Amino acid sequence: QGRPWIFREIEHYLRTGETLPALQLSEVERILLEHLAALHVFYGDVMGVRIARKHVGWYLATLPGAREFRALFNRLEDTEAQCANVREFFSQGCKGPDNQNDKEVAA
Repeated sequence: QGRPWIFREIEHYLRTGETLPALQLSEVERILLEHLAALHVFYGDVMGVRIARKHVGWYLATLPGAREFRALFNRLEDTEAQCANVREFFSQGCKGPDNQNDKEVAA
């Protein structure tokens, strides 16, 4: 859950015997925003916002600051606010424990 790129990783490994490098945060952000847009369109504004909450939690679970962000995100009530807050989370650089910007997402 929260790693739709896993199938690409599996296919690459089966084909080459090598693991792909971890995804860049910018790629995770792009995929997550596309997923949010699809959820909002498919389920509508009310249900889409509710369903998006669990998906965002899964996507960000391994990132620094995710717990605090999820608490804020789960209180949002509209699609635009959800997308704007995801963009803001990633624009802040996802600071790690050593206060350095994380550039990749761990598996």
